[in-house]
Amino acid sequence: GDDSGWAPFSGGRWTRYQQTKLANLVFTYALRDRAAAAGSKVKALVAHPGLSSTNLQVTTTQDGGMSNGLSNRLMGGMAQ
Repeated sequence: GDDSGWAPFSGGRWTRYQQTKLANLVFTYALRDRAAAAGSKVKALVAHPGLSSTNLQVTTTQDGGMSNGLSNRLMGGMAQ
């Protein structure tokens, strides 16, 4: 854990996961706006992180995650 007393993201693991994805979007929009204001031709792009078979999906429903059955059906053969 973070013992510095400063934690930008808080809550359960799914809440933190959602917060980090939102932070990526907000950062990209701000970068786009700053680049445009500076007259830059740089394009700021953001993409969906995709599907990965990790332990994040195996969390319990009490923790805000998907059940194993749902996770397995959704991930099927699509996840890397």
